[in-house]
Amino acid sequence: MSVEFVSEGIPVSLRDLDELERRLGVELPSDYRSFLLRRNGGRVHDNDLATPEGEEIGIAVVSFLSLGSEGGDSMDEFLGVYSGRYPKELLPVAEAVGGNLILIRVEGRMKGEIYFWDHEQEGDEEPVWENLTLLAPSFDQFMEALVPYVD
Repeated sequence: MSVEFVSEGIPVSLRDLDELERRLGVELPSDYRSFLLRRNGGRVHDNDLATPEGEEIGIAVVSFLSLGSEGGDSMDEFLGVYSGRYPKELLPVAEAVGGNLILIRVEGRMKGEIYFWDHEQEGDEEPVWENLTLLAPSFDQFMEALVPYVD
């Protein structure tokens, strides 16, 4: 069972996505582009990330970032606050609990991979990979691994 959305972002167009890619100088993975076209981010019910074996690992998404929105869930806001704090091959796609991030790899051979970024372990002067944990090989697989939180 996948996680349910409480709210979604304002709908975006292919033109909006093309503009984002032009501005960032990257091509977004197709599954993430589809997500933005379908939902454009949004807040989700309490959730947890499960391993393929079904074990919950304590990484939860607060909200997925939206294009063109203002406020707490805006991708532009997160790009401004966190730019230069994670490797340049990555792009924030969601806010995780505890002020951490969920990032997607937008460059290189491993394009599309999803990572958890732990802000408490970030490098002092330059971004490091040591505070990143690979969560899924693709955005779609990451979404499939998000499950409702059960107390």
